[in-house]
Amino acid sequence: EKIEINFEKIESVNIAKNKFKEFNLFNEKIKLKEEYYIDESDDEINHKNNKMIFVILGIIFLVLFIFNFLKIKNNLINFILSGLFLLNIFSYFVINSFKRKNIKKITLNNKQKIYDEIKDEKIILKNNIEKFKNELINQYGNYVERYFNNDIDIIYNELINEKNSLILERKKLELEYSNILPKLERYVNLVEEQEILKDELINLAKKNAGYSIAKKLLEEAYVEIKNSVTPKFFDNLSDVVKTITNGKYVKVYVNDEIEVEDYLGKIYSIDKLSFGTIEEIYFSLRVSIALMISEEKFPIILDESFVYFDDNRLRSILNYLYSLDNQIIILSSNKREKNLLDFENYDYNFIQL
Repeated sequence: EKIEINFEKIESVNIAKNKFKEFNLFNEKIKLKEEYYIDESDDEINHKNNKMIFVILGIIFLVLFIFNFLKIKNNLINFILSGLFLLNIFSYFVINSFKRKNIKKITLNNKQKIYDEIKDEKIILKNNIEKFKNELINQYGNYVERYFNNDIDIIYNELINEKNSLILERKKLELEYSNILPKLERYVNLVEEQEILKDELINLAKKNAGYSIAKKLLEEAYVEIKNSVTPKFFDNLSDVVKTITNGKYVKVYVNDEIEVEDYLGKIYSIDKLSFGTIEEIYFSLRVSIALMISEEKFPIILDESFVYFDDNRLRSILNYLYSLDNQIIILSSNKREKNLLDFENYDYNFIQL
């Protein structure tokens, strides 16, 4: 922007230079007319001087004539010369008087005309200069006023130098910009990545908040279910455990952890039991919950649920399931369940896929 401003200054100086050239040419024209006016005056002065010289020469000639006249008296030639001399003087004065009157009249008219032209042109020149000065001040600011008091070429050169300095400075800035541009692009990419990570963080925070809410709801639901479970559920659970363990364990307690009581009245934490017994208790828990959910006799589907049971535990579980009124669907990749059902002579439908 600074360079553009100085370009305007330089342009204004150029305009001023051209205008001043026009004014100088016009002023030179006026000076020529003034010199012509002076030359005319000089001619008149010279004419007067020539007249004075002629008078002096006439006086000298008259003196010589008188001298000759006194020296040669009654001489016809002297008489003729005297007549010619007087006639010449008379003719000269008459003719020159007439010429001088005409020349003086013409000269006075020309002088007055030239003087009037010079006077008018000076007024026009002065008005044009003032008008141009005011136009420049109004258009480019008061700083232009100082140009009228200084050498316009010096100011023009100063502005050209300032312009070149600003162009050099702009080149340096462009070079610095080209060097910093890759860093700026890297910064922009980092800002974009930061925004992406910020969005991901917000999404993770939302998910975490959702998980926290879900966890809290599950905990509340667990507490509610635990507090709302009736003694009938524990009785059913204990009956299932007692049946499938063949009376080894007779009661199950569900508090902060699951505990079982054996037929001797001794209570064990579930982590103190064997793996097979733990599987029996969890199986009993799932079946009891399924039976408690609805009073209707909906099907119970068991998919590979007996992998960790030995044959004795599996036989006990199948006997219990067979005693239920629900439809039992067993999905298995081996024939252990089928062989035990055949051994017990239970009625069932076998489908091989």
